[in-house]
Amino acid sequence: MTEKTEISDVAQAVRRAVTDEITPMMLPAGADAERWFREEGLPLPGRPAAAGTTR
Repeated sequence: MTEKTEISDVAQAVRRAVTDEITPMMLPAGADAERWFREEGLPLPGRPAAAGTTR
């Protein structure tokens, strides 16, 4: 199965961005975006950064 972003993923990310003042500027919305964050070594909001990442 291919990871993809669903409409509900985007809606949740937008809601979080406008209602949670500590939400980071870069917020992945959906499974594919989370995969891209991991590939780039970016921490996923609300989760600890992977070992060995420097970004």
